[in-house]
Parts: sequence; C-alpha cells; structure tokens
Amino acid sequence: MFKSISNEMKVGAVTAVAITILILGYNFMVGKDNPLSTSREFFVHYDSTLGIAISAPVMYNGLKIGQLKKLELEDETNKILARIEIFGDLKIPKTSRFKIESAILGTPSIKLILGKGTNFAQDGDFLLPDYSTNILSSVNEKIDPIAQKADSVLASINALINRKSLLLSLDYIPALLKSVEVTIATLQKSVASIDPTLKNVEKFSSDLQIYGNSLKGSLASLEGISKDIDNVNIDEITKSLKATIESLNTFASKINSGDGTLAMLANDRVLYDNLTKTTASLNKLTVDLQKFPEKYVPLPWSKKQRRNAKDNSNEYFESLPDSAN
Repeated sequence: MFKSISNEMKVGAVTAVAITILILGYNFMVGKDNPLSTSREFFVHYDSTLGIAISAPVMYNGLKIGQLKKLELEDETNKILARIEIFGDLKIPKTSRFKIESAILGTPSIKLILGKGTNFAQDGDFLLPDYSTNILSSVNEKIDPIAQKADSVLASINALINRKSLLLSLDYIPALLKSVEVTIATLQKSVASIDPTLKNVEKFSSDLQIYGNSLKGSLASLEGISKDIDNVNIDEITKSLKATIESLNTFASKINSGDGTLAMLANDRVLYDNLTKTTASLNKLTVDLQKFPEKYVPLPWSKKQRRNAKDNSNEYFESLPDSAN
C-alpha cells in the first residue's frame, strides 16, 4: 500500500504530524485551548492577581489538578477574569474558592479550597476568589510594633541621658571624689595621731604589771616584817616612827608653804578645775564619736544626716544630768 507513495510524501506526512504534535504540546504547556482535552473550565473574578502568570499550577492538597489558562481585564467592572482549567473528575462544590498564594521564592500558584454542600459546580461556572496574605507584608506587620517599641525605648533612654539633673550629678563627681580623698587623708592623720596614744597606753599597761610585781614584793617584805616584829625592840620602833612623823610634817609644811611643783598642784584650784573640765570634755567627745559618727563626716550627700546627728547629739547630752555633762 505504501510502496506506491513516494518518499517525499512520506517525509512530508511525518513532518506534518510532528508539527501538529509540537503545536498541540506547546498550547497545552502555555495553557491555551487543547482540542484533545476533556478537562473542565471555571471562571473567577479577581481584584488582584498578585503577579500570577499564565500556566500557573492549580494545587489541591499538594497535588496539581489544573492550571491557569487565561487572564483578561474586564472594562465594565475593572476586575480580572481568570479562566482555570481543572483536570480529572474532582467534585467541586459551588462554595469552593480559588485562592492565589504568593511566595517569596518561586512563582505564585492557585490553591483550590473546597467548600461544603452537595451542589457541585459544572463546566463554565463562576467560583469565588480568595487571596493569601503577602508574606513580606505579614512580616512587616509583626516588625512594625517592635520597631515602634524600640523607638520609644531609645527615646526614653535619650531623655534620661540628657536630663539636667543627671548631667549636674556627673559634673559633681570629680568634686565629690576630691572631698572623699580629703576625708580619707584626714582620717589617716587621725589614725596616725591615735597610734602614739595607743603606744602610751600599752607602755602604761606594761608599767602596771611592773608595779604589780613590785607590790607583790612589798607585801612579801611586810609579811616577813610581821613575822619578825616580835623580835624588834619596841623603843627603836617608836623612835623610828617619831623620826618618820617629823619628816612627814616637814614635807607637809613645805607643801602648804607652796615650795615645789607638788605644792603648786595641791594648792592651785584653777589648775585642778581645768584638768577636771578637760577630762569631762574628752569623755563627752568620745561618747559623741561613738554614738553620732555622721556628725564628723563631711560628705556632700550626707548634709541632712549630719544635721540630724547634731540635733540628736544635743538632745542626748541635754537629757543627761549635770554631773554627766
């Protein structure tokens, strides 16, 4: 049968069939009408297509069930009419929606969201549109409140840093440190002056121990004298006592007559009163330092404490009896 057909005719027929298949395949890929297709078409009016392109896939539960065939703008309504081709026999209720989903990476797609009910859409029916939230817009909506709070916090910190009271406080810090340095130097001098006094007290304590040992020896000697007193001549003791009494009388007369330093100390009433007042003042100062140390610490921030300490000190010493002052 084919022997009578020339080779040129055969080549031409094969070429025609190949071209036909190529055209049909291209139309199918770009979403144009396919005469061999048994699929259904549905229409959707969109306000915005979010950049979706022809031949975008239609997905249902992750499976491609169709594609977008055509987009055209309607002059009367200014809406975009989309023609969507669905493969297979999936039953689609009329309340179903075709949702355009945008993507950060990749091209947008259409997602079929099945509605409820038993009233199914037929070929050529109009279904409802739906749109996904733009991911970047959603991120911006989340970030905007955080950015506003950050701006508010930064503004509060800036206002706090620029407060005049804080700046003045920072200016006072060098003077405050200088005052503290002077106070520490004063305390060091006070400690240095106290050190010799402590050494004198220590020497006095050691002398007391020596005096105690001497008293022990004297008591031992008296004990020996008391044992030997029976063997001493009473007349000699009497003569010795008389001589001692005469010496004491002479010593007392010299004191009464004002001869010597001891006589001046014994007879000078003013010197005695001054020594008594000095001792009382030292005792009062010691008690005041122990109970109200804030009174003697000149720190800048403790003026109120110093005033309170002075008032409390005056009340304390006024409440004491005259003999204690």
